[in-house]
Amino acid sequence: MTRKNRLSARSRAQLRSTLRAVSHFPSLRESPIDVSPSASMFIQDIPLSIMPINSRVGTYDAKITGEPRDVAQAVDLLQVFVRYNRTNIKELIADAVTEIARSLAWYGRASYEISKFEGDDSPGVELTSFTPRRLVVTPWFCVQVVPRAERDRLKKTFVVIPRSDVWIVEMPRSLGGYRGYRRILRALARFHTTAPAFWMKDLEVSQRNASHFDFSVYRRETEVLQRRITRRWGWNHRDLTSDNWTEFALFYRIMTFRASQALLREHILLELNALLKRLAIKAEIEISGLATSENIFGLRSEMTFGNISYAKAYEVTSV
Repeated sequence: MTRKNRLSARSRAQLRSTLRAVSHFPSLRESPIDVSPSASMFIQDIPLSIMPINSRVGTYDAKITGEPRDVAQAVDLLQVFVRYNRTNIKELIADAVTEIARSLAWYGRASYEISKFEGDDSPGVELTSFTPRRLVVTPWFCVQVVPRAERDRLKKTFVVIPRSDVWIVEMPRSLGGYRGYRRILRALARFHTTAPAFWMKDLEVSQRNASHFDFSVYRRETEVLQRRITRRWGWNHRDLTSDNWTEFALFYRIMTFRASQALLREHILLELNALLKRLAIKAEIEISGLATSENIFGLRSEMTFGNISYAKAYEVTSV
């Protein structure tokens, strides 16, 4: 029986009535980050291959250890994060980590409200996601600042949620943390792929000086700055050509980005296990068979000193 089936109609009604957080704010328009091609590609690439797409092949393995009842509770909890109901534990864990990584890539944090309900057999715990936009986080409570356009509808200016009723995952400090990551997205969102904003504005007024603008220089300088912005992550901007990279520089960036993905995967796993402990679920999620961040950094050093080939380093760290 799936988790959804175990929730009675009465339990679902009780659950909805106890939720405080506003799930989303329809009035919020797209931010520059949402429509920036560079930021969008960066966001999409972070969760890509952070976990194996096909969990049934390769060396990847994952399991949940503990007593059967606790394992069942952990499985129910993980179903919250995935788009499709999974019966295979390896697929469930892979999907859950990927979806949390996707939320972190978009916003720098993922937020969920914790609520309790009366199940058919025993009391249970439910996680409900809500928007991390316009969210102020403190050690004691979280505050949603309601957009002015929606205050009449919601009859509220602020929504206060006790910190004990919220589970929040943020980008790890090793990758810049929440604020550092948001700075990266804002910096990437500054650039237009076609031409700078001032040129577009001048073009609307007069076309006389349009031919004097050197787009090749603009594009080159933009690409250099974008690579500098994402240097900590090692993102290669989906550029595998030899026009902008030496072979060593390209593989060094690839290895760095894979190490960053491994750091994020390990961080999400630690946060999930901390959540299980917090909810008194005596189970633990374990992942094995994937290169760790320490392994990848070590291989990058070996590659740098010429002890292993680029191809070998690439192959060993592939997910």
